Amino acid sequence: MNELALGFSWGFIFIFFSREKTDDEMIHGLKFKALTRAVVIAFFITHLYNYLFLNWRFKRGHDLILSISAYQFLALTLIIATGIFYYLKYQATLNEGE
Repeated sequence: MNELALGFSWGFIFIFFSREKTDDEMIHGLKFKALTRAVVIAFFITHLYNYLFLNWRFKRGHDLILSISAYQFLALTLIIATGIFYYLKYQATLNEGE
């Protein structure tokens, strides 16, 4: 599963951080806004997944705490950031047309 997450991470790094046709300050601001929102959202999704599915029968002192890998967190963050960025970019083009 880590190999898949590693592939997704590299792919979405190239997609998210690639240059846009119009690479101006607005695009950089939208990418930063999308990335900051995605980190917070991915953190909460990861925390809930770890708590609800991986550690729901955790006994303190007896078990190890399980968690998803950093590659899986990075892949989730970049997938969310890419989606948010293109949504914000779409909204910005709609607002410019009015």
